[in-house]
Amino acid sequence: MRASEDTEWNDVQRKFGNLPEKEREITLKELTDIAIEAAENFDVLGAKTLEELDEIEDEEDDKVLEEYRRKRIAEMQEKIRVSRFGTLETIGQQDFVQEVSNEKEGVDVIIHLFQS
Repeated sequence: MRASEDTEWNDVQRKFGNLPEKEREITLKELTDIAIEAAENFDVLGAKTLEELDEIEDEEDDKVLEEYRRKRIAEMQEKIRVSRFGTLETIGQQDFVQEVSNEKEGVDVIIHLFQS
């Protein structure tokens, strides 16, 4: 019989200090808690070299710029979609010059002539 085996005799011997204390078994929950605490307290950036930190910073900058670019493109596409077409207006013969000929530069006017 070995000293590491758990018997009443060994328990008595441990009580008097003749044997070392029995190693405590760690439960799965305790092991999980230890791993989570270690992961939360791990300093990822502390172990990096200056070159690695520069590379990480560049990658983060690229991610931020790419996200900004995507948002900005979406905003511009939305603006184009909304303002792509103007309004449909019915005008009479007397308003033709004012509404069509005097329109500001860069504005396209489409005319549909009809007779009631």
